[in-house]
Amino acid sequence: MSSKLKHLRFKSWWKEGYDKQSRCFVNLKYNLLRGNFHISFRRSSDDIEDDNGDDVEYVVPEIIGRRGPVMPWNLFVGSEIELSGRKTTLRQADGPTSEWIDRHGKYLTRLRDELELEVRKYRVMNHTKYQSFEIGGKTNLGRVMDE
Repeated sequence: MSSKLKHLRFKSWWKEGYDKQSRCFVNLKYNLLRGNFHISFRRSSDDIEDDNGDDVEYVVPEIIGRRGPVMPWNLFVGSEIELSGRKTTLRQADGPTSEWIDRHGKYLTRLRDELELEVRKYRVMNHTKYQSFEIGGKTNLGRVMDE
């Protein structure tokens, strides 16, 4: 099922306005096949789960982050990206997205650990604190790949 995943889906929200009573919600989908983003914003005092379909969806070809274009391994629960000029923390991932991140996180951390063991045979390693695997779509896959 998750091998046929077409989109990574995330939600975020924040309070805004003078009295901080207005909430703004954002739904972000990353299309794994096309590599683009689908972003919808909604201002409301309603609950985030009230998905009435009134949102306008914008298709964005790329989002530029601090290290270049944002790629799927840069997206995880807790990551910060800039949307419409606002630094936004991804707060929730749907079930299939969390499973996708978790599956890749397990694989990449295992691969990194195996490579570290092999390299350790040939040189003294400094004791760097590596990204740990975090269940629930919270593993920073980009950091694990860099390590």
